[in-house]
Parts: sequence; structure tokens; C-alpha cells
Amino acid sequence: MSKNPFSLGNIDVPLCDRKTELEAMVRHGENAQNVLLYGSRRTGKTMLVQEAQRRLARKGFLVVLCDLFGVTSIEDISARICRALFRITHKRDRIHRKAIRALTTFRPTMRPTGDGMGLSISVEKTSSEMGVDNLERTLGDLASFMEKTGERINIVFDEFQEITEVEKGVQIQGVMRKYIQGMQASFFFVGSRKRILSEMFHDRGKPFFQSTFDYELGGLPGEECTAYIMDRFRQGGKSIAEEDAGLVCRLVSGNPYYMQKLCHILFDEIGESVDGEENVYSAFHQLLESERGYLETTINHLAPKQRSLITALARERTSTIYANEYIRRHSLGSVGGVQQNVNTLTRNDLIAREDGVWRVTDPVMEAWLKERSVLS
Repeated sequence: MSKNPFSLGNIDVPLCDRKTELEAMVRHGENAQNVLLYGSRRTGKTMLVQEAQRRLARKGFLVVLCDLFGVTSIEDISARICRALFRITHKRDRIHRKAIRALTTFRPTMRPTGDGMGLSISVEKTSSEMGVDNLERTLGDLASFMEKTGERINIVFDEFQEITEVEKGVQIQGVMRKYIQGMQASFFFVGSRKRILSEMFHDRGKPFFQSTFDYELGGLPGEECTAYIMDRFRQGGKSIAEEDAGLVCRLVSGNPYYMQKLCHILFDEIGESVDGEENVYSAFHQLLESERGYLETTINHLAPKQRSLITALARERTSTIYANEYIRRHSLGSVGGVQQNVNTLTRNDLIAREDGVWRVTDPVMEAWLKERSVLS
């Protein structure tokens, strides 16, 4: 049986139509310029920055990936910065020793992984500073490390918008901007909550205003997505017609994650070739079922009127979301309530206004809600 050529979370899988963004990010990294990369969840942001960092590493850069998802405090931000640096330097003894001497707020602790095949790196606090003082010292130490080592460095802050959820969020941004702008390194700020990131980087009153080159990742263009799917099927020893590959792209609105997952399911289901749109729709329904846990959890965390609004948009996209007729037709309550729910859902990147039309941002969630509303 042919090996399935579609894989999730594997950075060795060829990137589909991200050549322009990838080349730009590598170029900005080489020139010590900062980048904001944002887009809805599962549009391939992390895979793109990982590939950019791999290319920078081949050019001799020290590349650091700091994941800020779920960060809980200012000290947690400092700890994650230190841990990210220790993780990338621990296999280079000379520079690792310099990192340990330079970063004085946390020290690395290493333990064997559960399988005994590697090391798990965490950190322990070593300084008495708390809150903003701790972050200031960490960033100052990081700047000193960069200066003393002379290494060319690229640092990615993934899910950067999460720092706004921490107490003193704006002050944290101010401290980070103060130190970052003095460092001879490139910083990539990556996130999925467009509205929050836009406020952080495009609001004149915010510390990071106009400090980055901005890139928004949307769905993959239809022609490139179709060609990619056909080529990957061919490499796996099977075939898919252009119209069926195009249907795959349309069903997932060019979302790279869902495209890979749908094609993985489809490739496993067929024999030597895709036998028309029935195969595609069958695989798509399997995709919906496989995402049920995530979808149900997300929707169940919403207030009732928020669920009503996102379901209404799944059934009927609209350019007039506050129109009385639309609100009445979908039993959405008052105009004021709709405004509040729009703000909440937008802030959480669940709905968005694109080309003047309000829609559900996640194409699989949209299809699942539409199907569920019909069945109910």
C-alpha cells in the first residue's frame, strides 16, 4: 500500500503556496527586522515560522521559539523566554554555558524524558525580583547575552496575543518593546487572534505601534491548492481529478490544516483514484466527525445567544448583521446584545468580517454548525 503523502504537524511536508511569505520572513530575519504574522487558527502559521527558522539556522542563526500559549503571569513570561533559550542552546556546550551565566532570573533543570531517549528542560527561579522587575531583568540579561555572544539570533513569540490576558498587559508590552528595540536580533510575533493583535500593533497608543512588517495568512489560493493536492496524490501513487481536488479546496476554504487532514482521509479511503465528488463528500463528513470534540467544546463554552449568532452566520452569511430582519429571522435578541456578542466572537477569532460580509472563520465549524442546525 502506498504511503499516505498527507501529514499533520510535520514540517518536512512541502509548504503549499507560502513561498512569498517564507522568503520575506527569512530576508527579514537576516536583516534583523521584526515581523507580525497573524491569521485564523490552523492556517499554517507555526509551520511557516518553523520552516523560516530552519532556513535561518542553516545560515548560522541561533533560532529560538518561545510559545506563550496559556501564559499566566509576568514571571511565567520570563520563565518561558529563559526556557526557550536554554532548550535551543543545551546541545552547544560553549554557548549554553554563556546562556546560563547571562540569564540570572532562572536556571535550567534537566531530567530524562519518559522514554529515556532525551532530556526534558524546565527552569527554576533564582532571583528575588517579582512581576515587571523580573521581566525587566530577564530581558536585560537576554540583551547582554546577545551582545556578548555575537550570535545572529531570531526569536519567535508564538501566540503573542496571550500576554494581553496577563495582569498589567500594556505595561508588559511597554517593557518588551523597550528592550526589543535595542537588541540586534529579529523577532517574529505570531498569533491567531487578529483583532487583539491588530490593536497591539496598529493602535497609536500601544507600545508596539508600527514596529513590524505585517503578514496575514489566509486560505490558500484555489489554483495553487488544487495543483498541490494533485501533485501529492501523484507522489503517493494515486490520482485525483482537478475538479475533485478543487472541491476539496472549496470545502475547507483553502485552510491548510483541514486540507491536509481531509486529503489524508480521502487518500486512505480510495483505491487507485478518487471516483468523483461522492468520495470527497464522504471523506469530508469523516473530517467533521473527527473534529466533533473540538467543535462541541468550543461551542459549548459560548453563551446561548453567542451560539445562536454563530449558528446564524453558519447558515446565512450577511453584510447586515445588525439589521432588524436578520436579527428577527434568527432570534438573536436585541441590537445591543448582538453588538456585544459580535465583539466577543470577533475577539476570540470565531467570526470575522471579510470583504464586507460577516462569516464563521473556521470552515469546518461553519459546515458542522450548518449541518447540525438542519438536523435539529
